Amino acid sequence: MVKIISDLLTATISPNFLTAMLTLVGGIVIFVLQKLVIISLIEPYQEFKEAKSKIKYFLRMNRGLYVKHKYASNLHNNPAIQKFHNELKKIGEELIVKYENLNILTRIFFCKSIPQSKIMDNIYTNLIRISNDQIFHLATKTSEPYKEVNDKIEEILSKLK
Repeated sequence: MVKIISDLLTATISPNFLTAMLTLVGGIVIFVLQKLVIISLIEPYQEFKEAKSKIKYFLRMNRGLYVKHKYASNLHNNPAIQKFHNELKKIGEELIVKYENLNILTRIFFCKSIPQSKIMDNIYTNLIRISNDQIFHLATKTSEPYKEVNDKIEEILSKLK
């Protein structure tokens, strides 16, 4: 047994076999590195981008909801607005989770299209205010709540560019 191992260690390896082995090992290493880059950098960014697009689309589609229902006797119990609030909570939470899943390298590589942490906190606060009807309590006596909501929606959309 020892003789077989010593013969293998002292045997010369043909250049063709060595080239094939190095090519195989190099290909495996490159494949693994590629998967690591995709999983750790690109996929979290794409998921965040999709969540950002989803909330922008949702806010744009429902921007006029409060204006349409401004003459309703009780905006707080309006089913259309309640549905809007529930969906906004779900989509807003998804956006924040996707943002928090971004690692530091992803934030560095895609820094132009990922908002800073302070801006995301502001966006999330405004989403919570809108979805929890807090906007009605923040509105002054002279302003109308639907204008406050639309202003917050415009602010969120401008920051999410």
